[in-house]
Amino acid sequence: ADSAAAASAGTAAGGRGSAYAASMSDSWSRGSVNSWGSGGQVSAEEGDSAKKQAEGKGAPTAKPPVASRQWDTLQRWVEMSRQKLLALDLDVIVFSEIGMDFPTYILAHSRLARVQMMAWGHPTTSGISTGSMDYFITHGAAEKYVDSERAQSLFTEQLVALGADADREFRLPICDVEKGISGVNGKSYVGIDRKVFNVKAKDRVYAMMQSTFKPHPDFDAVLAKICKLDPKAVIVLMSPSHGAGASEALSGRLQAAGVPSRRLRWQPYLSHNELLGLLKTADVALDPFYFGGDGTTREAIEMGVPVVTYPHDALGSRWTAAMYDLMGIDTARGWPTVPVLAQADKEKYAEVAVAVAKDTDGHATVLRGLLKERKHLLFRRDDAIANWEDMLQRVAFE
Repeated sequence: ADSAAAASAGTAAGGRGSAYAASMSDSWSRGSVNSWGSGGQVSAEEGDSAKKQAEGKGAPTAKPPVASRQWDTLQRWVEMSRQKLLALDLDVIVFSEIGMDFPTYILAHSRLARVQMMAWGHPTTSGISTGSMDYFITHGAAEKYVDSERAQSLFTEQLVALGADADREFRLPICDVEKGISGVNGKSYVGIDRKVFNVKAKDRVYAMMQSTFKPHPDFDAVLAKICKLDPKAVIVLMSPSHGAGASEALSGRLQAAGVPSRRLRWQPYLSHNELLGLLKTADVALDPFYFGGDGTTREAIEMGVPVVTYPHDALGSRWTAAMYDLMGIDTARGWPTVPVLAQADKEKYAEVAVAVAKDTDGHATVLRGLLKERKHLLFRRDDAIANWEDMLQRVAFE
């Protein structure tokens, strides 16, 4: 039951053993699953054979069923990892994520160090109730938007916050704005315009470049309201990466909520410079609730695009508001200073998004100027390192 709950909720995880745990996770992804060798490699013929056996059509083979061999491989990997980590005699181990990688999730059920912590690689509780995960690392700048008792009630781990006045990560910029080059692939985004994305010059672009599993069905009504309030609105969003069926399901969901299909611009996989090119053409970026952006928000801010956000109980909905705070933009003032909605103002999300996109009173222009002036405060923050040092020493010596 714990496994099912945590798998559905998602999780996060990293100390002295954090890099090791991450490398073990990577080795599973690159090697154990994809190259099992004699212990687990599955050929196309074996896959067909297993399918026929399941349907009662094929003759039994000498090898164990595919699922059994996969499970055996997982068990061996977990036990090997447990023994190697225990041999290190760690005081603290930090998982950068728990839940997105199944083997690491299983490993997290074991007591491997005196203190075990998880971070926000997937920003929600592990749901593990065996007592093996002691702390969830959060950020004080994000915790100001929710009652502390309410926040703690959503986690099986004890919350421990990095300082609010310092950053939670040492980040590097992801683009060279002066040269118009992506810092990820080194390619230019300067010549990329709206035509590339099937958007006309007269359209107002509302960019929602999140993974499509993030927007809650509650957010569908927001998109429908934006289309109703702004006849020129075009919503640009990513096509689901998990198959055409998922794309059709999400399209159907949006149309059922009242979003006209002609107002949607689905984008296939974009290279990083193409993503930046799209963002620079946007009038506003949308941070969907209740699971918003982190890296996507930083990319929008680097391109000078205001991001509308609704910080809520879920930690993943509060990163954007925390970034405004780190830039010294007072989120408590709300719009028309900054498009951060109070919890009681969820219904105003569409109105604020349209106001930012239209910029009829010039407030969005002022905000774009602030983002250009202060975005450097999100990058190369040495105080993030000191923030982690302080937190790790606190928990290690309790």
